[in-house]
Amino acid sequence: MARAADALTHGYTVAFAAAAAMFLAGLLVTAPAVTAPRQHAEDGAPAVHLG
Repeated sequence: MARAADALTHGYTVAFAAAAAMFLAGLLVTAPAVTAPRQHAEDGAPAVHLG
């Protein structure tokens, strides 16, 4: 039974590490987009109008 518990623990460890890696990859992709200054059209209006 100890081998099954070890295998389960290893599986959870691998899954957690994979999830952490995906989270960090997503963070690296989205952080520049969120922190980038907003660009406006030349007339001072927002470049994208939602509505």
